[in-house]
Amino acid sequence: MKTWNLFYFLFLLILVGEVNAQPKSCDKLIQRGDTLVCQEFNRNGRLFKEMFYLGGQRIHTRWWHYYSKGTFESVQRKGKSPFSKLHGPAVRFYPSGNVETYLVYTHGIRTGNCFSYYPSGNLRKICSRNDQGKSEGVFYEFHENGQLSYQARWEDGRLREILAYKDSLGNDLPIGTFKDGTGTWLWQEHGKLLYEFNYKDGRMVKNRRLKQ
Repeated sequence: MKTWNLFYFLFLLILVGEVNAQPKSCDKLIQRGDTLVCQEFNRNGRLFKEMFYLGGQRIHTRWWHYYSKGTFESVQRKGKSPFSKLHGPAVRFYPSGNVETYLVYTHGIRTGNCFSYYPSGNLRKICSRNDQGKSEGVFYEFHENGQLSYQARWEDGRLREILAYKDSLGNDLPIGTFKDGTGTWLWQEHGKLLYEFNYKDGRMVKNRRLKQ
């Protein structure tokens, strides 16, 4: 009986220790609702790692990366290693701090909605991916003035239909021969015809830059 009580007591100690586990060391510790965030900074004073704890268990780690042109990004991973699979939001920022792109990963596969923005903060693109990471649904791109640039429908990673293609004034642009996933899409930028994209059954098979 005494031996059983001893084992039970040790089990309770281990259980309590797991529930109340805390980060061993942090440059800064922040409580966000039920989540405890352990932040670490590099020698330049920039945030480079955030570890998130819920109920005493580390649930994911967010890594921050900085680049020479002033851009930076944060990526979230399920494991402790900076090389473990992406799982959660991956956000890239302009030097100003405005968001450039917002993506979501599920166990290393890019899924769900994705967005990109101009340096001004205006919305540039809306896209989405299915559970297998393939383009799915209606995609949008906008000119910086807010006018729709194009609207296209994707199915399981294949471009099926171009629903709209317009210049920055809202005027319709010629698409080319593209229809039902097959044909040529003539791409214009700032009033100039720049590219010719060739598709077959929803997949691009060739592209070339046109001489000006």
